Amino acid sequence: MNAVLDNFRTDRPDNCRAPRPALTKREVEVVNAWVVADSKSDVGKSLFISMGTVNTHVLRVREKYRLLGRDAPTKTALLLRFLQDGFVTLEQLLGETPSAASDLSGPT
Repeated sequence: MNAVLDNFRTDRPDNCRAPRPALTKREVEVVNAWVVADSKSDVGKSLFISMGTVNTHVLRVREKYRLLGRDAPTKTALLLRFLQDGFVTLEQLLGETPSAASDLSGPT
């Protein structure tokens, strides 16, 4: 298991890192909520936004990754990109630490 997780660690030298997309805090918040939710409708209800807005955020994030040559066409692929880029940690996904999306989102 540790060998698998080593592929997703973000403590690699800068020259080994893939380009990281410039995501807004809200994009990070919505995608983080979506990857652990049962549906986009549930995300919309919990964040007080419409399902269409959830779709828009997810599509924009996917497009930003695509433009960097790092496609994330599925929910699982997007989760892996978020783990690779430090937008979410395994501990956060497991509910062991509070969300740090505002600290990890980068420029807005």
